[in-house]
Amino acid sequence: MTSEVELDERKLRQVLGRFVTGVTVVTARVAGSFLGLTANSFTSVSLEPPQVLFCVHSSSRARDGLQRAAGFAVNILGADQEQISRQFAATDSDRFTGVDVRPGRTGAPILTDAVAFLECRRVAEMTGGDHLIVLGEVLEFGVLSDRAPSRSSMAGMFGWAIPCPEQSVAHDRPVAPALADGSATSRACATGPPL
Repeated sequence: MTSEVELDERKLRQVLGRFVTGVTVVTARVAGSFLGLTANSFTSVSLEPPQVLFCVHSSSRARDGLQRAAGFAVNILGADQEQISRQFAATDSDRFTGVDVRPGRTGAPILTDAVAFLECRRVAEMTGGDHLIVLGEVLEFGVLSDRAPSRSSMAGMFGWAIPCPEQSVAHDRPVAPALADGSATSRACATGPPL
């Protein structure tokens, strides 16, 4: 299916690159071998039943294996784990070299140094443009560390969120600072520096 709207892909990437998201490593075990990839296209879907989803590009070498796997683990990376993110994004290396894992209920490897994990049973998949959308039911989950979780954008930043000084504790939302003339202005909060 093609879009009826013509868009400048470069400009669309620039806009989407402004959205800050977490960074995960999705892992699975297929035919006795581990597979894994870095993914920031991850989200919770439902608490009842507990479901999450992630997206993988149709051209990814991991796609076929993920479709055959009974389950997968989503390993949430810490702000100090940019190297792990890059390692699982590389195409020319054994992605699990030097990475400690333990097997989950489905056999998916759980990164023991991740900030948190969710292990899932694959329940559905669908094609969304040039990506495969994988829906999973959460079977097991846990927090493994109290380190700060990662934040990243397509613009290339990898770090952590810095709260706005104008953050309203009572309402947990940004409060626009006032200018000298009393009018309000909006101010974007920054993310932490790349590691």
